[in-house]
Amino acid sequence: LARQAVEECSVQRKVDVVGSVGPYGVTLFDGSEYNGHYVDKISEKIMVEYHVQQTVPLLKAGLNLIAYETVPSRKEALAILKAADSISYSYKFWISFSCQDGKRTNHNESFAETVRTISHHPKIYGIGINCTSPDYVTPLLQCSRTFANALPFIVYPNSGEAYKTDEKRWKATECIFPSLEQLTEWKSLGVKVIGGCCRVTPEVIGKISAIVAKLNS
Repeated sequence: LARQAVEECSVQRKVDVVGSVGPYGVTLFDGSEYNGHYVDKISEKIMVEYHVQQTVPLLKAGLNLIAYETVPSRKEALAILKAADSISYSYKFWISFSCQDGKRTNHNESFAETVRTISHHPKIYGIGINCTSPDYVTPLLQCSRTFANALPFIVYPNSGEAYKTDEKRWKATECIFPSLEQLTEWKSLGVKVIGGCCRVTPEVIGKISAIVAKLNS
């Protein structure tokens, strides 16, 4: 369907269809994909097997680029690398992390050290940040850029609203996304792909596209 949509839109430039694989925590149905606590309770082997099982069907369908998204911990990222090593298909991937602030993953690990740990894998295409407040993106890029082995960053944050777990709803904040200044800075820090995650509407994606077009003109 994704390929059909690309063909029907008659886009005059190359468009890649990327396969998406979420973290192991989504199988637990307890919200732990957002904090990564499960990585301290299960074996690495279980996570490796999960990512192999999720990835191979996408590769069999003809995709050659996979996004491992909303990964909350370094431990799971390392399991993803082992999964990639065990898969015979030729493909590239990025690992996109969810982060709790401008320095740490949602599992409370150093983002910069995590980037350093994974950035030399032969199949890795880039480093991602998603399901994270736009306010944290700049400091995350600043602290990790020198450890990224010249890989591009892929950034798709949340809308800027804050989720209140006790109220089970999103609330507005003073965070603004997107802005020309914001995206200009991210581009200068090595970001090559920009999008949106939770609560980012098609209208906001349109604004992002317009700003990116202006930056690239």
